[in-house]
Amino acid sequence: MLPETGLHDSAVLTVKGVHYIAAVRTASQRSSLKIWKLDENNGRIRGKKTVSETAFPAGDAAYSLTDAGDGQAAYIYKHELVWSVRIYDPVSETTSVFRTPHERMTLRNLSMAANGETQKTFLFSWAVPDSMPRIGSLTVEDMTGNMHLQKTDVSGGIYYPVALKPYEGSEGSTAAY
Repeated sequence: MLPETGLHDSAVLTVKGVHYIAAVRTASQRSSLKIWKLDENNGRIRGKKTVSETAFPAGDAAYSLTDAGDGQAAYIYKHELVWSVRIYDPVSETTSVFRTPHERMTLRNLSMAANGETQKTFLFSWAVPDSMPRIGSLTVEDMTGNMHLQKTDVSGGIYYPVALKPYEGSEGSTAAY
């Protein structure tokens, strides 16, 4: 379907029933976020058309791309030793940046936990030197973000946090890792 080389970390985005594929494309020391609109007919994919490609500065990298709802793509971004979660909106061609609160803090494995009418929640794994990987969450409302970080290590660490649907009688989502 996507015969290009250098693609990794992809996600399907949906806007009003129209499907798009977003992927990180890397060539040498340069990477970009590329988005294609799928040409569909009766549920079958007939082709694709590039709708946007956002190039990152040399040496910068994007990882762990995920659907952020509303046609937006969320991903982990690394610039030198600074990590952040970013949300890209291809319609307005804007990127919201949510930086980590600690120096030398690394992020891995971003996933969407909840997409409400006004609020989105993402889960990720994070670590600082001399810590095990821990769970973190980013809650975004009106493109203002608030990170919540686990304060202590657990045996073995937390590598791939994902949200579980709430069970009957509970409030909100719980996380599995």
